[in-house]
Amino acid sequence: MEPDRLADILCWREKRYVTQQLTVSYNRKMLILEPNDLSKKLPGKYVDTYQLADGRVASPLARQGAGAQGV
Repeated sequence: MEPDRLADILCWREKRYVTQQLTVSYNRKMLILEPNDLSKKLPGKYVDTYQLADGRVASPLARQGAGAQGV
């Protein structure tokens, strides 16, 4: 099994709401999505977030080009 696939399996998964300002709250932090074609379709929808075993927060959106930065 690929190491990346194993990391996806062994994580905590939650759905989070994307605000009109392209932000997502997670673990008392605000993640700001980079505005692009993919992220501009997300306000008002829920996205999957993953907390990996090492404490990092990831999203399948990052793999598709919708990066995020923490605040």
